[in-house]
Amino acid sequence: MTTYEGFSTGMNHGTDFFMLFFYGIGALIAGVLLFVLLRSLYIWNKNNHSPRVTEEAEVYTKRQDFSTFMNRGRNVHFGSYHSIYVRYFVVFKTQNSGTVKLRVSSDDFDMLREGEKGQLTFQGTRFLGFEK
Repeated sequence: MTTYEGFSTGMNHGTDFFMLFFYGIGALIAGVLLFVLLRSLYIWNKNNHSPRVTEEAEVYTKRQDFSTFMNRGRNVHFGSYHSIYVRYFVVFKTQNSGTVKLRVSSDDFDMLREGEKGQLTFQGTRFLGFEK
């Protein structure tokens, strides 16, 4: 490190490491967010360009995917809390497409019963409806 009239012209190694770490974590977070955004746009575009298909199908199985988040607050009045995020999936058996796994809303998930037969309408990986 060189000095010029009593002032430092370089940073010490601790500050260099901190800045590298800080910008590295920021770049990693930005990269993950960009990846998620581009993947979502790709799937949305692919579904929009897929044909709408309506065919005879049977509700084969239903599944739920749970994600739990916990926050241990330091505030005495609020304490800690849990957040649960649930995604609902239904697998349909069709004659033409084989098995089709689609994400559905909680209302559709509750209305469908395993073994039911009807007309399934979907577009790519997007569930559009099921009529018994």
